[in-house]
Amino acid sequence: MVNKTERFADNSTWSSIRNTMNIIAGRDLLSYTLLFLDDAENQPTGTHISINNENIMIGRAEHCKIRYGEKYATVSREQCYLRCDKDKVILQHSPQASNPTLVNDVEITFDHELRNGDEIQLSYGGPKLRFNKVESKLASAGITGRLNVAISQATKPLKTLIYSLGFITLLLIGFAGYTVYNNMEMSNEAKLMASKIELLTDDKELLTDQLESLIESGDASVAEINRMRQRIYNQNSRINRLNQQLKENPIVKKDVTTVAEEK
Repeated sequence: MVNKTERFADNSTWSSIRNTMNIIAGRDLLSYTLLFLDDAENQPTGTHISINNENIMIGRAEHCKIRYGEKYATVSREQCYLRCDKDKVILQHSPQASNPTLVNDVEITFDHELRNGDEIQLSYGGPKLRFNKVESKLASAGITGRLNVAISQATKPLKTLIYSLGFITLLLIGFAGYTVYNNMEMSNEAKLMASKIELLTDDKELLTDQLESLIESGDASVAEINRMRQRIYNQNSRINRLNQQLKENPIVKKDVTTVAEEK
């Protein structure tokens, strides 16, 4: 009985997301390579691509995963499809294609399971590819390698999403770093002001003791006593200004608010 060939359902964005997550997680997936025996767009003869559990279109249309240029006039916009079915890779000829798809020089009119070394030809006299199923090595690959594979196979909308999320993540990391640095700066500033206040307070107390000694001795003139009182007043003003600045420091404000809430 001949299997009916239905129009291929390409990977949706959600399907691509699921596949991407599986690749990043390093799960064992169905993997295969395609060796280009003739030039394709951005794929010179002799190069190959690796596919991990992905359904792909082949043809001349812009949305095809493997695309051929206008010099291959016998290749249809959607010539054929490769889909993963559990542990098998199935070649499916497009019902819209005007020319046949061949495997090992035999025309395919139904779903065909590919085997290692199979040679796919897109129409008589058209370009060729060689298929090889390979053992998945994603599990042993590092996270960077798995990310590269995932991005290379992601659909365009998913790639845009991945890059957008990456950009947002970098912004958040940068903002977090700036916040930590800024808090450290404000904390150091608060410590410095507290240290100055402590020194000025000690100095004011020393001046106050000297003033009391002058008054008790009765030897100091009124002008000298007034000068000493002015120095103490100036010192006290500086202490008050620093205390006000210290209270306005966001780090100190947060600590004060927290203490007030606990009370």
